[in-house]
Amino acid sequence: MSNTKNMDGKLGVEGEFTLYERFWTRLQNLLATDLSKKLGVILEKELDWYEFKDFDLADARQDNEVKNFPAGGNILIPITLTGTAQVAFDRPTSHSFELSQYEPLRLRFTKFYLSNSAQTGKTLRLLVGNGDFELDKKVTEPVDIQAQLRSEVVNINTALGANSSHTSDSFDALNHSILTVTAFADQASATDGLKIQESIDNTNWEDATEESVSANTLKRITCGISARYIRIKYTNGAVAQGTFRLMALARVI
Repeated sequence: MSNTKNMDGKLGVEGEFTLYERFWTRLQNLLATDLSKKLGVILEKELDWYEFKDFDLADARQDNEVKNFPAGGNILIPITLTGTAQVAFDRPTSHSFELSQYEPLRLRFTKFYLSNSAQTGKTLRLLVGNGDFELDKKVTEPVDIQAQLRSEVVNINTALGANSSHTSDSFDALNHSILTVTAFADQASATDGLKIQESIDNTNWEDATEESVSANTLKRITCGISARYIRIKYTNGAVAQGTFRLMALARVI
């Protein structure tokens, strides 16, 4: 059964509490903590609805859609986060945001997708909600200003055979400064099988970053770009893959 709570949205002052104080009093009773100070959220009205979502981060996820909440949210708050996780809104290929405990993300969305590496003993609790309210400057308001300021370096999902490799086409990164690479496979890569390679002349290549990718574990690397040309090379391990996804985005800022 859904734990959605409908909350009164009347304006004004009721008794000795403003709506802001009344909202946080209710929320504090649920969570037994003074979230009003930790979140720094100032509400002029109460949330129309909210739900709590709990996740065990021991299970690796890549762009898993979070379901079973009313459509049309506009705030997401990590109430408890003991590991690391990312969310993307409305489509799994959209820009992902790192979650930080008590830092609200405010934007309108109909869906969101959760990604995390396997982290034994780590948990995440999210508050998902919607309301007509104002937030103070402490609230993170993610605006994907890079939607037109990033370029796709590689995007493949064809499984590799045992000990096989894939090298992307070279990418002219002259006007880009940041690279984010995301890889997922159901089999382990070769040792240091994920390589970010750079070249100053598009002919001679050097390994700038090397990482191993564990089976069924999302690997995400974000690094600066220090040469004009870049490419991604991925080498699979000794077992043929059934699932493989590799994406790299170069950002202007």
